Amino acid sequence: KYEILEDKKTYVFTLKPNLVWQDNEPLTADDIIFTIHRVQDPEFKSPLRSSFAGVEMEKIDDRNLKFILKEPYAPFLSSLTFGILPMHIWETIPSGNAALSEYNLKPIGSGPWQFYKLKKDKEGNIEDYSLKANPGYSGSPAYFKKINFKFYNDSEGLMDALQARQIDGASYLAKESKATVEHNIVFNLYTFPLPHLYSIFFNPSRNPLFKNKYIREAIECATPKKKIVDEAESGAGEIIDSPLLLINQADLTKREFNPEKTKEILEKEGWTKGGDGVYAKDKTRLSFILTTTDWPEYIKTAEILKQTYKEAGIELITESYNATQVQQQYIRPRNFEALLYGEISVHQPDLYIFWHSSQIRDPGLNLASFENKEADKILEDLRITEDAEETQEKYKRLEQIVSAEVPVIPLYRPYYLYAVNKKIKGLESRNIVFPYERFANLRNWHINQKRQWIPK
Repeated sequence: KYEILEDKKTYVFTLKPNLVWQDNEPLTADDIIFTIHRVQDPEFKSPLRSSFAGVEMEKIDDRNLKFILKEPYAPFLSSLTFGILPMHIWETIPSGNAALSEYNLKPIGSGPWQFYKLKKDKEGNIEDYSLKANPGYSGSPAYFKKINFKFYNDSEGLMDALQARQIDGASYLAKESKATVEHNIVFNLYTFPLPHLYSIFFNPSRNPLFKNKYIREAIECATPKKKIVDEAESGAGEIIDSPLLLINQADLTKREFNPEKTKEILEKEGWTKGGDGVYAKDKTRLSFILTTTDWPEYIKTAEILKQTYKEAGIELITESYNATQVQQQYIRPRNFEALLYGEISVHQPDLYIFWHSSQIRDPGLNLASFENKEADKILEDLRITEDAEETQEKYKRLEQIVSAEVPVIPLYRPYYLYAVNKKIKGLESRNIVFPYERFANLRNWHINQKRQWIPK
């Protein structure tokens, strides 16, 4: 259990009694404090480090501890969903060597599953990885006694194994395989909508055209979202109108694909088409550069946009680079006119770093250089608001503000495709942030079922 004290900065946690690691060593508050200290250690290189900057911890006893924040921060609890390190094992491993430890592949944990065995090929790649049920788990036990994971070098090998029924489930299915699996009588196809929002971000500081809201609106009206989902994702995605991907989108300003509306907006503002078919005004052509990564779905999306915009009188110049180049040379210095990119929205997101005006420069993630005083105040309030209903109302208003200003063009979110043999029961079709979350209720998966008479 946990308790949030009146100052809204102190969180007191109490562990279940008699918790043990899978090697039967006791799990105590010391393990949790040790884990957070490792997360805070820059040499450990944890992606969670920024979430725990300035957070202090205090041990009360073996089962009780405190987290003390510098300022109230309502989303803090959502930061506490990661695994705990057993101190008696990891304290002898220097933080700088953590990534090299064998315990990354053969971990000692405290959950319903524990490491059993693995097999590698001659090159050192893992071919098989097996887990077994943890008999010392503090919660209800898993139905399966063992689970085996097999790894394939390519999607063709994975599909061959699936169709030959050599495996009972397959993840990371190629989008092109969707129709094949849907017509397979042995497998169910689960489509998990991922909160990865693919959008076009405008940067007014690099292209003054984007300082005009009507230009951004005209471009969105010329954006064929359905065509992008159908062709770039083979239909395995969901069109999104919200730039925040948080609430019901019924109350938002929707700009449907309508090239005639683009024409209407531009010509009302005095733009006319030149001999090359591109709109121009005062010797300024409606042209911009779109930067993106060289992943296939991004390349295909950029190709579709270039052709469709051309038909609408907008010149689009596309450039693509590998993900590291895009991150280091374009996103961090904000060295782009427009950016085709995807952002992840977690279960309880802190939108401050994505939309507050103080986050326009790196390391902030306000990629559209969005500035709005009302939005800033809402984002600040969200960090200290605990009431769920009030939080949702603030999210809703924030979403309306951002959507109306068109700092980005939200495109779609992709589906994660996962095939499972129909004999396996107990799966839940739910929203997930990361693919591994499909296993959140793995201990409830089962095959055999039987009726049981329960006397009244």
